[in-house]
Amino acid sequence: MLLLTTWSASNAQFTCDSPLPLNCGDVTYGATAGVTNDNATSGAVTCITTVGTGGQMWYVLTAPSDGTCTINTEGTSDYDTKLHVYTGSCGPGNLVCVTGDDDSGTGLLSSVTFNLTAGTTYLIRVGGYAAGEGNFQLNVTCDLATDGCTDPAACNYSQSAINDDGSCCFGVCETLVVTGGTFPAEIGWTLTDPSGNVILTGGAPFNGTVCLPSVSCGYSFAMTDAFGDGWNGGTYTFTDPSGNVDGTGTLDGASATVSLAFGGLTLGCTDVLASNFDPSADCDDGSCVTCAAGELALQVLMFDAFGDGWNGATWFVLDATGNTVATGTLADGTTGTVVSCLPQGCYSFQVTNGTFPAEVSWELRDIGNNLIGSGAAGDTYGFSWAGATGCVIPGCTNPICNNYNPFATDDDGSCVCPPDNDECANATPIGCGQSTPGTTINANLDPSAVSCDANTAITSPGVWYTFIGTGDLVQLSTCNSAGGDTKIHIFSGDCSAPVCVTQNDDGCAGGGFLSSISFTSKWCCVLRFGF
Repeated sequence: MLLLTTWSASNAQFTCDSPLPLNCGDVTYGATAGVTNDNATSGAVTCITTVGTGGQMWYVLTAPSDGTCTINTEGTSDYDTKLHVYTGSCGPGNLVCVTGDDDSGTGLLSSVTFNLTAGTTYLIRVGGYAAGEGNFQLNVTCDLATDGCTDPAACNYSQSAINDDGSCCFGVCETLVVTGGTFPAEIGWTLTDPSGNVILTGGAPFNGTVCLPSVSCGYSFAMTDAFGDGWNGGTYTFTDPSGNVDGTGTLDGASATVSLAFGGLTLGCTDVLASNFDPSADCDDGSCVTCAAGELALQVLMFDAFGDGWNGATWFVLDATGNTVATGTLADGTTGTVVSCLPQGCYSFQVTNGTFPAEVSWELRDIGNNLIGSGAAGDTYGFSWAGATGCVIPGCTNPICNNYNPFATDDDGSCVCPPDNDECANATPIGCGQSTPGTTINANLDPSAVSCDANTAITSPGVWYTFIGTGDLVQLSTCNSAGGDTKIHIFSGDCSAPVCVTQNDDGCAGGGFLSSISFTSKWCCVLRFGF
């Protein structure tokens, strides 16, 4: 960055009509003592803060490109300064306020930051509070849109950059985002390279590009929390230039350090003798679990919709005699995985509710990542393991039901089944003049159903009907339903690729949350009722 230092005579009495030139990167010195105040002729008026009545100095800066500019009086300034920035021309009524400041700097010093528009001329007034005068130091820094890395060999090369700002990275580029959570002031972190050298340290929030020296497995990310209760919803995420997430997580407790791999390398268990050996892993992450002979590794995947852990919900694996053989919870964050070794046998997986059971969900998978079962808080799920036979497992034995358990041997009446028209392929036929009862209770979300309007999105499960168009105007409504909040979506085409025609949320006369819609029935239509 160019650093230019200049001095101006203390009694030069520069006015708005004869400003000194100023450029990005300048550090200049001046004095306002003995300078005649020119407020009456310059047209300088209150701009964020009032204009002083003592002497002033004027400068002019023409923006070399779009960007931002920061000007302050830090350094050798010896009085209570004020800064004002204008566009326009000198003279009463001609100056246009951009920004101003009195004491945003250290003590009684001033600092302003404003957006630059390429080619625009800015008039900068340095004055004092009330009639204050004295000596000042003026510092100008710019962050220009044309600044950046101009070397095509760098991983952060910018095609739009004209001025090389020294930021070129010839190692590995990563974007690090650290969110603040509930108490951002408590958050701290340090990124260290494989040799133990500190690359970057900071707090929250943070969003910036990190230049890593090389492709390697040995990076460490140390997290701290000043209060000792974790990051309270704060998270970290490393993303490569292609948008791939190379690492993400949070902190539970006072401190923790995680290993990270960058440059396309993947973390996992690299021990070929471990039960959870991952042949695709380049870097060992310390997750290896070696089960004893006759045992197989069970993965418990935990999810929390709000991202703050399970809030007291706990899972248990019980053997056939009711003994707890494994247990755990999601202490914080959105996801977590625990690997447990289990011998051949019959087991029951149970999850307590915790404080917010609606946020809790889980999956059981074997070490080959095959799904064993899934569910929510409050569930009990039985399963046979490692080829065990003769297990007596109560559960839902109906394959069409939402809580079907393929391991269940005895139906215990717990089946939660969706409506018959839960799926588009099973839409119920309806016709003109009909009043058709229905329900969305236990229905499922529809991945293929697309809203016609982002402001009326499909946000919950629904059920399906089909209607043969006649070319006439048709009205559909849920206005006679006993309360609730509904939406109606009309689709043409078939279930494999439905095309939204129209929709309605709260269209019934008299207000409320029920739906009513009219459309010309030119097609064979599928209709979705839900919210």
